[in-house]
Amino acid sequence: MTRFAIKLAQNKEDRAAQKTTSYTGIPEFRSHDLMVTETMGPRYDRTKEHWGTTDIALIRMHSLLLQGAQVVADGRQPLALGGTGDFTKILAAEKILATGENWMDVGTEADPDLQAFLSARI
Repeated sequence: MTRFAIKLAQNKEDRAAQKTTSYTGIPEFRSHDLMVTETMGPRYDRTKEHWGTTDIALIRMHSLLLQGAQVVADGRQPLALGGTGDFTKILAAEKILATGENWMDVGTEADPDLQAFLSARI
């Protein structure tokens, strides 16, 4: 643990909050995030991981990240910047669905909540 992280922990953690509200007892996210990243220790050797069949999404994402890094290292255009796709249309959304609402519409042009949000921004 670095000196900064130790000082942060000593000055910020709240033992009463640890018992009732937050495991860390650190009142706000920024300090919590700093403490976590300062105290992580050495980098983990990902080549020693043993992924199973339930990790298929992680395996795919890991492959895409490695492929993207290799593309950039080779001096080619990054994966997300090439092609003809309209990447401004990629959105993330979450909500509790109403009865009968199609989950595949969430975050798309067919989502009335998203349309209301976008029209309010203009």
